[in-house]
Amino acid sequence: LQQRGWRCLGTQISKPAAEFARKKLGLKTEEEELPALRLPGDSIDLITAFHVMEHLQNPGEYVKEVYRLLKPGGIFLVEVPNVHSWGSRFFNDAWYPFDLTHHLSYFSAPGFTAHLETLGFRTIKVKHFSMEYSVYTWLQSFLNLFFNDRDKFFNMLQTDHRPSLKELAFYGAAALFFLPISTICAIFTAVIRRGDVMRIICSKSVPSH
Repeated sequence: LQQRGWRCLGTQISKPAAEFARKKLGLKTEEEELPALRLPGDSIDLITAFHVMEHLQNPGEYVKEVYRLLKPGGIFLVEVPNVHSWGSRFFNDAWYPFDLTHHLSYFSAPGFTAHLETLGFRTIKVKHFSMEYSVYTWLQSFLNLFFNDRDKFFNMLQTDHRPSLKELAFYGAAALFFLPISTICAIFTAVIRRGDVMRIICSKSVPSH
């Protein structure tokens, strides 16, 4: 967005991530949650929240602040796991987004869009597929279901983790085995609007005169 001429501001509570955004990406980034910045109301054209809401203790207050900050007609683009998905029903507690250590809230598409609309937002589109998360959510959920070490493959992919050659071979082979069916499941559930990830695009309603 910045490269396309937008004036951008990011928020990040992780100090290393904020420093990376400032120094490596050249982005103006504050080490605060959005409500703590106390920005003027009706001043922002677009606010994005990709996998933020599920980590918040009070997502309702966050959404109210988003509404206050947006200009009339401004866009709120939010992406969260979908607890109403087929994946969550099939895998139960093996479902990858059921991360009770880090995820404090869970959302369904009907419930979340209804809440947004009660605050004054107008839903433009709800998508049920994410290139980054949809296939991987099915893949990691299958691995969680069949192997006892939850999220092991995800942890192996982290830069600070050094898996053994045996671990790498075993989980790599398992991931390759489950990848085709994970891709099919992710695409199918997106088509029937029951995908594991939902992206809601909504606008701040323009007051009628």
